[in-house]
Amino acid sequence: MTKKFKIISVVGTRPQLIKAACVTNEFYQHKNIDETIVHTGQHYDKSMSEFFFINFKKKLRLINLNINNLNHPEMIAKMIIKLSKIFEKKKPNLILLYGDTNSTLAGALTANKHRIPIAHVEGGLRNFDLSIPEDVNRILTDRISSLIFYSTKVAKRNLLSEGYGKFPCKLIKTDDLLSDATYNNLSYARKNSNILKRLKLDHIKQKFILLTIHRDKSLNIKNLANIFKAINKIAKKILVIFPVHPNTRQKLKRQQVQLSDNIFTIPPVNYTDMLKLLDTCENVITDSGGLQREAYILKKRSLLILDYTPWEELVNSKCAITSSLETNDILRKYTKLSLLKPNFKEKFYGNGNGAKKIVGEIIKFMKKTKNA
Repeated sequence: MTKKFKIISVVGTRPQLIKAACVTNEFYQHKNIDETIVHTGQHYDKSMSEFFFINFKKKLRLINLNINNLNHPEMIAKMIIKLSKIFEKKKPNLILLYGDTNSTLAGALTANKHRIPIAHVEGGLRNFDLSIPEDVNRILTDRISSLIFYSTKVAKRNLLSEGYGKFPCKLIKTDDLLSDATYNNLSYARKNSNILKRLKLDHIKQKFILLTIHRDKSLNIKNLANIFKAINKIAKKILVIFPVHPNTRQKLKRQQVQLSDNIFTIPPVNYTDMLKLLDTCENVITDSGGLQREAYILKKRSLLILDYTPWEELVNSKCAITSSLETNDILRKYTKLSLLKPNFKEKFYGNGNGAKKIVGEIIKFMKKTKNA
């Protein structure tokens, strides 16, 4: 009988669920892989997570920790305690982590203490700003990983500049999993999503901007006010559709931020509806690392309310433009956005083959480790 390799994948947010769905689908093609998904609950919201669970509920080995609404240290500490018990019981051969969330860091630290190898998807990204929690999370996770999967030249440059070519870990270039997810699901979204009909926009063909704001830095009192002073002015000329993250909604209410009538706020939408909105919108305004890449894949220009994006290729190819969090700068950069002449031809994030490469490399690694 072929021995099964046990993998635990730790996720906690919708972007991680979307990426994990692609890899889980590929794991199902290999009978010697036994995967358990641990959802920490970091940003759990039914509509934000249902795409993953609906597609995999018949087969999925899922543990939901339901850890949320805590400050960063408390959240990470609670995750580590619960993950440690799971790792001790399951005794996995490898921990698979995605991106740069608190769930990622908690999974990495716990795996390291249990001496379990780590595979980190989306490694090598840097904002070069340790005040950004995600930057700290991704740096620490990379440093203790055995396999680092990266998708861009910039990510590789960052890793090599930090000495990773000399560390005992393997750097592996793959397609970005967001290209897998987008290409695999776009036709379905175009055909089956009725989000525009529900919003009563399907019959008038009105142009709109798709807006998302959720990062901690965006949500402090000063920055949130500055951002929406600018968005309110932009909304005088074009409709803005704003799926509001639960945390963002709380901050807007608590800080009593007034929104223009032409900013159409809606609850978080499932992945199919989000793809439809992205496919149909005129442009994107966001502080999301994932949405800016999905926008590029679907040939949409983006205004990034970020001083710097680790996805430098988007700016260099004039597909996106960055802005500070100051009102006037956001307005200036929005004006420049319409003047950009973007180059969408390069396919920076691949052709949708990331999951296949990742799973293949994980299997090779585990076989090698077993025989060592």
